[in-house]
This record gives sequence, structure tokens and C-alpha cells, in this order.
Amino acid sequence: MAKVVTRPQRFTPEEWKLASKVKHKNTERDRAVAERLILECDRLDQEGRGTVERTLADVNKKLGKILFILINNFYNPNSL
Repeated sequence: MAKVVTRPQRFTPEEWKLASKVKHKNTERDRAVAERLILECDRLDQEGRGTVERTLADVNKKLGKILFILINNFYNPNSL
């Protein structure tokens, strides 16, 4: 059996304006949330990069010390 097609709902000018204002407010709210989210993501990205850089510097320093000891012991085996 075929569906009965109904005519689209009509808005009065007042309803149209109200719906437009509500949509506008929702859009502004969503935009504000998105901007805060972008700022938070940027902050977390910078924080993570800082942690990685500090960890990498620490590891490089430790590897340098170990490499120095190994090379020194290789060329001067009696210095143990």
C-alpha cells in the first residue's frame, strides 16, 4: 500500500525567526566548544612534545655516559 504524502509543515514568520535564533545560538555554542577543544588539544600537544624532548635528552645523556665508559674500557682494559 502506498504512503500518503503530506505537505511540509509551514512556519509563521515568528516561528521562523525563533527557530533561526535557536539554531544560531546552538551554532555559536558549538563553535565555542570547538575552539576550546582546539586550544586544549594544542596545549596537550605542546605538553607531550616537551615530555618527549626531556626524555630524549635524558636518554641521550645516559647513552653518552655508557658509550664513554664502554669505549674507555675497550681502549684501556687495565683501567678497571
